[in-house]
Amino acid sequence: MKVVSFDGRYRGYIYVGKKNPVNNFKKVGGGLTYLSTTTSTSLTNDDKKDLSFAKPGTDTQIYKAPKGSQYKVGAAVKDTTDYKGHKLVASKAAMNDMDGQKWLYVSDVTEPTNASGWVLASQLTDYVASKAPVSVGNDQTTVLKSWQREFYNPATGTKAYSFDNLNLPLKGFAGNANVNWTTAVKNFNNDATVKGDKKDVVPADTLATAFKNSGLSTVYMKVTPTLLARIPGGLLDKIDSYSGLYMKFDLDMDNIPTTTHYGDQLKLAYKLDNTNLYYKPVISLGGLTNTNADGYAALPVQLNAMNTLWGLLYQ
Repeated sequence: MKVVSFDGRYRGYIYVGKKNPVNNFKKVGGGLTYLSTTTSTSLTNDDKKDLSFAKPGTDTQIYKAPKGSQYKVGAAVKDTTDYKGHKLVASKAAMNDMDGQKWLYVSDVTEPTNASGWVLASQLTDYVASKAPVSVGNDQTTVLKSWQREFYNPATGTKAYSFDNLNLPLKGFAGNANVNWTTAVKNFNNDATVKGDKKDVVPADTLATAFKNSGLSTVYMKVTPTLLARIPGGLLDKIDSYSGLYMKFDLDMDNIPTTTHYGDQLKLAYKLDNTNLYYKPVISLGGLTNTNADGYAALPVQLNAMNTLWGLLYQ
């Protein structure tokens, strides 16, 4: 078999016995023996903490595989200077059997579109959130009451968006069927944490937190008629929230502009959970009712049935 060393210095033919080992190199014979370059290992408690680069720069690189573990597989990012202060999370760990060093597979939380990959564990440290300068001003960042629904376009193989209004035709039926949405929009549009000077950029973490706190990260939209006239947050609103079925929509953060200034008006895009309808149980029966973190329980629905329901409500 023709072989080459990882550093490219040595290459040539080596006798490997009477059987071709190409289908199982663990049984190679002759002048070769199988060598494992990495061993998967469990993440420690320290590995599971929020991390960041200890000394970002050209000496700290992000690799496609632990350095030296695969032939001709090098760095994905050769200079991590721009990643200074970014929050990283590790999802996998491995030991390099060649030199005994530990590597972690990390993803960038601060800017999710950035590269993910393997980093030498010794080049990582605990993440410390840097306090962004407080922007002083009266420019309130807001979201539009209209929205877009995200779907997959098989013709282009990319995301596409449609529909411009979250208000169901049922809204006028004896009350507001979409109080969850209207309340969330109102909460965000009055959130002081996204108010500042229009020349300043809203930190990504601040924006994400405001979406979550206002109720815009996940919105449950009622698809059955509202039985009672509802005032957001009032007694009847609380009672009526337990009477009906809901569609679940998750905010598409990738559709948010990379740079958002204070005072900008944002049009949000949502992805529909098209495999479930949801209801809010009054009582969880001895653990028999599995509710999610939002207090809703799922009712599995066939995809074609959900699409039919969507068509009846919106087309």
